[in-house]
Amino acid sequence: MSRRTLTLLPIAAAGMVVTACSPHDPRACTPPRSYWPVPRAPIGIQPITSVIALTRDGAIRWNGDSVSFAALRQYLETSHRLNPEPQIVLDTEMGISCRMLERVRNQMDRALECRKPYARCAEGLRPVREDTRWGAHGPVS
Repeated sequence: MSRRTLTLLPIAAAGMVVTACSPHDPRACTPPRSYWPVPRAPIGIQPITSVIALTRDGAIRWNGDSVSFAALRQYLETSHRLNPEPQIVLDTEMGISCRMLERVRNQMDRALECRKPYARCAEGLRPVREDTRWGAHGPVS
């Protein structure tokens, strides 16, 4: 083998190891959807907000209460019909299942029509949590 081949061999081996990672469970999830805003501290009137928290142990929490995916779907559909419609914030813990994250994002998109102007979908850490039962530290992490 040539010296160049020996130099490239570790790089090729590393590439195979990286591509050998399970395609079903990626190490990093996709970033938040570009058309969803990042939650911001409100100015003036405090909007009604519900928080969906995804935990690394696979739990889905709606404002702190553990719910099934079917219940989450129903809560989202009901929330979209309320007037005023609450803002729904997706808050995730590091180490969550990327498949579950995408499943919840897709359900939010469908139920809340997140692509429409003035949609009430957001993802990220809520800067103000005093109005939730978790207090200032949030539901997870």
